[in-house]
Amino acid sequence: MYNIGMNEDEWLRAPTPNTLRSYLDMRVSMFRTRWQSWQSYSTHSFSERKQQLFANACCRRLTPWLPVSFIDWLDWLEDGVDQRRAPPHYPRDALNWDDLNELGVPPNIAQGVWDAMTRVGRTEGAGRLTVSAAVAETIAQSGLHIELETWTLAQLAEGRSHPEIPPSVFEEMLLRRREAELLIHSDILRDIVGNPYRRADLQPAWRTRDVTLIAQRMYDDRCFDAMFVLSDALEETGCDTPMILEHCRGNGMHYRGCWLIDAILGHR
Repeated sequence: MYNIGMNEDEWLRAPTPNTLRSYLDMRVSMFRTRWQSWQSYSTHSFSERKQQLFANACCRRLTPWLPVSFIDWLDWLEDGVDQRRAPPHYPRDALNWDDLNELGVPPNIAQGVWDAMTRVGRTEGAGRLTVSAAVAETIAQSGLHIELETWTLAQLAEGRSHPEIPPSVFEEMLLRRREAELLIHSDILRDIVGNPYRRADLQPAWRTRDVTLIAQRMYDDRCFDAMFVLSDALEETGCDTPMILEHCRGNGMHYRGCWLIDAILGHR
C-alpha cells in the first residue's frame, strides 16, 4: 500500500474530521493517478452525497435549539441527495431567523445555529464542509457558563480572590469543549465512510429481503436501534465478516449514510 500520510491507527484515533477528510482527499488523488481501480476506492469514498449527510448529522447535534422549520430543512436536504424529491435551492428560503427567536434560543447560540444551518445547504463542497466547525463552536459555547460558574465557586471555596475570570481559563474551557465535540464529528465521519484500511465486501447473498427491510426501516426512521437485529439477520445469511458484525454490535452511534447500511441499500 502506498504511504499517503496516515496509518490505520491514526485513522481510528484522528481527533478532527478535517484530518480524516484530508486523508480521503489524498486517496482520491492517488486512485485517480495510480493503477488501482476506482471501483476499489469507491467502497470507502466520501462522495458528494456522503458529504451532505455528514454535514446534516453534525447539524442535528444542534437539535435542542432547532425550530421545526430548520429540522424540515435538514430532512429536505437528505431527501434531495437520495432523489426522493428535488434538491432544495440555495439560498435557504426555508430558514427564518425569527423562528430562532420564537423558540427562545439564547443570542450567542442562535448565531452559531444560523451559521451552521446556512452553510449546510450550500451546493459547493468547500462551504458545506465548514458546518462541523460551526457546530463545534456552538456546542462549545452552549454550556460554557456552567463551567465558568463551577470554576468560580471552586475559587471562592479555596479563598481566592478573582475579580474576573482570566482569559486563559475561558479559552482553555472553550478549547476543551470544542475538541470534545470534534471527536464526535470524527466518529460520525468514520461511521459514514468506514475503515479504508479494511475491506468488508457485502456479498449479494447476504442482502436478503429481511436484511434489506431492517436496513431500510432504520434509514427511513433515522433510528439505528435495530443494528443488533441486523447483525443477527446477516449472520443467518452466512455473513461471517468480523468488520461487518462488529460494526453492528459495537457501542458506536450510527447515522444516515452509515457505510454498512448504504452498502445493503446500494447507496454511494
